[in-house]
Amino acid sequence: MYKQNGELWIDELFYETGLTNKDVANKLSAAGVKKGTEIIADSAEPKSIEELNRLGWYVKGAKKARIVLTIL
Repeated sequence: MYKQNGELWIDELFYETGLTNKDVANKLSAAGVKKGTEIIADSAEPKSIEELNRLGWYVKGAKKARIVLTIL
């Protein structure tokens, strides 16, 4: 994730359901992600975040905010 010209850009490396945390770690390695790279994960999954940290990854839970949309 990075900011360029006032815009927020996010790179999605993979999207797949049914992965174990070990599978996620293997996919991160295969994608060339270095273990020191900050990874923001769903904060509703603290056990997964902890397990990935124990596997050597730098994973933090996302800070969530309430967003209200008004449709006219």
